Amino acid sequence: MLHFLNLLETFGVTNTNIRIIKEKGITTKNFKTDSVGRLEFKEWLETNKLSNKTIFGTFNQPYLESLSKKTLSDKDIEDRHFIMIDFDPIREKSTSSTKEEKEKALNIANNVCQFLKEHQFESLITCDSGNGYHILIPITPISATETTEDVGRFLKLLAEKFSTTEVEVDTTVKNPSRLTKVYGCFATKGESTEDRPHRKSSILTKNYSAVTNDFKLVSQLLEESDFQEKKQVTSKTFVRAYTKKWLDFYKIEYRIQQGDVPGMTLFILKNCPLAVHSNNQSGATIQQTADNKVRFSCLHESHSYLTIKDFQQKYPIPEEAFIQNSIESFHNERIDFNLESYTLKKDGLFKHTDKGSYKISEPLYIEKSRRIKETNESQYLLKYLSGSEWLEKWIGGEQLISNEFKKLNKFSVQIPPRAEADMIDFLIKQANQLSVEHYHNSIGWEGNSFLMNHAYSSTSEVNSTLDDSSLLDLEVNGTLGNWLDMVTNEVLGTDLELALSIGFSSVIIGKLSQTYPDLSTLFISIEGDSTTGKSSSQMFMTSLYGSYLSLMDTWNSTPYSILAKVERNNGVLYALDELGSCNQSNLTNLIYQLATGRSRLRLNKDAQLKETFRFSTTIVSSSEISLKDRTTSFQGIDARILPFRQIQWTKSAESSERIKKISHANRGCPAVYFVSRLMEISKYEKVIIDYYELAKDKLSTLFKQNQLKGRLIAQYAVILGTSYLINDIFPFELDILKIQENLNTSYLSAVNLSEFSDDLTYEEVLTNIFLEYKSSLLHKGNYLQNPNRFVGRFKEIKGQIKVNIAMADFEQSLKLYYPNSEVRYLIKKMIDRGLILTENGRNTKRIHISGTHFTTYEYMLSKEVLQFGNSQSLVMGTTNLQKISSININDLEDDELL
Repeated sequence: MLHFLNLLETFGVTNTNIRIIKEKGITTKNFKTDSVGRLEFKEWLETNKLSNKTIFGTFNQPYLESLSKKTLSDKDIEDRHFIMIDFDPIREKSTSSTKEEKEKALNIANNVCQFLKEHQFESLITCDSGNGYHILIPITPISATETTEDVGRFLKLLAEKFSTTEVEVDTTVKNPSRLTKVYGCFATKGESTEDRPHRKSSILTKNYSAVTNDFKLVSQLLEESDFQEKKQVTSKTFVRAYTKKWLDFYKIEYRIQQGDVPGMTLFILKNCPLAVHSNNQSGATIQQTADNKVRFSCLHESHSYLTIKDFQQKYPIPEEAFIQNSIESFHNERIDFNLESYTLKKDGLFKHTDKGSYKISEPLYIEKSRRIKETNESQYLLKYLSGSEWLEKWIGGEQLISNEFKKLNKFSVQIPPRAEADMIDFLIKQANQLSVEHYHNSIGWEGNSFLMNHAYSSTSEVNSTLDDSSLLDLEVNGTLGNWLDMVTNEVLGTDLELALSIGFSSVIIGKLSQTYPDLSTLFISIEGDSTTGKSSSQMFMTSLYGSYLSLMDTWNSTPYSILAKVERNNGVLYALDELGSCNQSNLTNLIYQLATGRSRLRLNKDAQLKETFRFSTTIVSSSEISLKDRTTSFQGIDARILPFRQIQWTKSAESSERIKKISHANRGCPAVYFVSRLMEISKYEKVIIDYYELAKDKLSTLFKQNQLKGRLIAQYAVILGTSYLINDIFPFELDILKIQENLNTSYLSAVNLSEFSDDLTYEEVLTNIFLEYKSSLLHKGNYLQNPNRFVGRFKEIKGQIKVNIAMADFEQSLKLYYPNSEVRYLIKKMIDRGLILTENGRNTKRIHISGTHFTTYEYMLSKEVLQFGNSQSLVMGTTNLQKISSININDLEDDELL
C-alpha cells in the first residue's frame, strides 16, 4: 500500500486523506506522501490492525491549511493532479466481480488506453481496483475548481464511446476530492465466495515516471466531434526513400511535377490514399527533395494533419524503395560509397581530381566509432581487405596520424608509399559521419547516472555500455519474475533478508558518499562454520548485479588484483570468499585500503606519486575465523569492519543450491529493477538521505554506548535504510525488526572485538588459563592429587612465576576464549607483544621432566596471581595422559619441580 503514496509523491501530491469504512464508523487520517509519511502510514495500519481493511484515499493536492480537518471535500482541494477513469463490471449491488466480469472490464480499459495514446496522452497508469480497473491520467497540476465540468464531459464522452451492457465507464468520479482504493488493500464488497472472491488491488503499471499530460488534451477531445486531435504538419516530418519505387510498388497513380524549390519533385496523387473525400481529385501530394527526404500533405482541411508517417503506416516502405546508410550499403552489399573526392569500391579506395581518378589503396573503412567515458578516448573499428580476406582491428584516434598509421602495416593493413595522408583523410571524414557509441569502465554512481551493463539515469537518456575489456561481467540474464519467485520461496523468513539489504546497500552508500564525505565503503565480514551458507549468501548478493564469477574472488588473490576489481566502483557489490585460503598473516594494509575506499600512495619508477583511486561500495568477506586475526588492531580499522558471526543464512543445503542456481540464472535483473525504480521515486536523493537519517536515529536508541558507537552507527544505518527502500520498491516486505536485531548483534560483536584488542585482555586470558590448570601444574611443594591431570609446570622467579602449559591443552583453552578466531594467529599476536616466550625460532618451548621432553607454551605472570583460587570454568586437559600417567611425583628432582 505504500506504493500508492509513492505514486502520489511522484506526481507532486504532498498529502492524502485516508479513510477506512468499518462497521462501527469511519476511521480517517491525513498523511504526507514522502518517505517519512509512508512509514507513519505503515505503522498506523499495523498499530490499529487495519491492514486487512478496504482503504480509500484522495489523489489530488489539498490546501495545506485544510489538513487539520478529518475529511476533505471538493473545496479543500487546491489542484487537480489526476483524472481517474473507473471501469466497473455491471453486477448485483454489494458483490464482488467474477473472473469473467473482470476480464471484460480489462478489455474496455485496454481499448480506452489505446484510444488515449492515439490522442497523445503519453502517461497512463493502469490499476486493478479488485473488482474492476482504473486508469489514472497524470496531468500537469491545474486548478481543481476550474476543471470539474470538463472532466465530467470527458468521462461522459468516454462512457458514450466505450460503455457496454456489461461494463460501464463511471461518470460520477469527476469531483477533485474523489476517493480511490489505496492500491495494495483488499476489495471486500459482499461475501467472499469461490466465484466472487475478495481480491487485492494493485498498481499494474510498474515503470511509470513523473511525466504528466497537458489538460489541453482533454479540451481538444471535447472540441472535436470525431474525437481526433489535429496535428500540425511541420517541415521536420519526413522519411528517406525512393518515392517512385514506393508508389509503383503499391500501384498508386500519380503525375510528376517539378516544385518551386530547386531539386524538389512533386508526386501529385490521383486520389488521396488515406481517406475518402467529397472531391478526391488532386487531393494529396508527396514531395521529394534532392537528398530523398519525402513528405506527405493532404489539401483537405479535415485531414490536413496527416503526415508521411501516416502514409508509411498504411503503406510500409518496400525493400526496393528503402535507402540504407551508405557505409552500411558498402558493408552489406559492397555498393559504392562516395564521400567528397573519394569513392570506396570493392576493389579499392579511389580519389577523384581534375586530372582524373586513381586508386589510393586496397579498400578500408571504419565500421564503428566509440568513445570511452572516463578518458574521452576515441576508438574506431577499422575494416580492411588484406589479400582476399577482410580483417578488422580497433584503433585509437592517435593512430590516425601519419607516423602512427604506418605502424598498422604489422597488422596486414596495406599502406602504399605516400598514400597514408589520403587514407587518413578519408577515414577521418568517414568516421565523422558515424554515430558515436559511448562506453564506460567505471561502475556505480557517476553524478545522477548509475553505470552497470548500461547507464541508467532519471534526468535524461544516457546511452553508454560497459566496455568489453572490463574485468566485470554485468550482463543481465533471465527474468525478474523468476528471481522474485525465488525470494518468496527461499529468502523471506530467513537471514537472507539481511543479505538482501547488504546486497543493495552498495547502491545506497555509493549515493550517500556524495553527501557524506566520511562514508566511503561498507566492509562486511561474514564469519561462521562452513554449514552456515556464507558462500551462498555471497553468491546471492553478487548475482544481484551480474555474474558472481567476476564479482566474487577468493582472499588468495593478489592485493593488486583485488584492488583492481574495486577501482572506479561506486555502487556495485564485491565479495571475497574464504579468508583461510590466504597465506598472508597480516592483511591490515589491504583491508584498510578496502575499508576506507582509497588506494594507498605509491611511487612510479621516476619516484613521482602515482594517482590514487577512490571507490565507494559494499565489500563482503567470508571466513571461518575472525577477520581481526589477520589485522593489527587500532581504532581506525576496528570502526570499519562490520562482523556478522554464526548466522544461519539459508534454510538447508538444498535451499542453498536452489538459491545459487536461480540467482545466477537471473543475474543482473534485480539491480537493474532496483536502480530504475529508485530513480522513479520523486526526489529520490532526498528520500535516500531521509531514510538514512531515520535509520541512524533508530540505531542510536538501540545500540549500547561505546566510544565507537557513532562511527559504527553511520555504517549500520546504510544497511537499515536500504531495507526501508527495498520495502518501498519491491512487491514483498522484509522483516525490519529482525534486520535491526541482526545489526545490533553485529554491533556488539564489533565493539567486543575492539575491546579484546589491547594487551591487558590477553594478559587476563593468560592468567585465567593458568588458574584453570593451576592444580594440574607441577610446582615445588605442590603434590598433584590426580597425576593423570598433569598438563605442565610453573615456578617462581624474582617476584614472577614462569608458566609452561602443554601445547594442545593451551590451544584448546584459548579456542574456548576466542571461538571465532584462528589460534595460530592469536598466538602470533601474543608472541609479537612479548607475552609468550619462544626459543630457536619456534613458537613453543620444550621442558624436560624425568627424562621426557614436553612441548609447551611459556609465559610470565605476576606472583600476585597465586593468591587467587582455581577456576573451574574449563574442563582440565588430558592430552598428556599416556605420556605422564606413570610418573611418580616423589621421584622428581627438585630442579624438575622448579
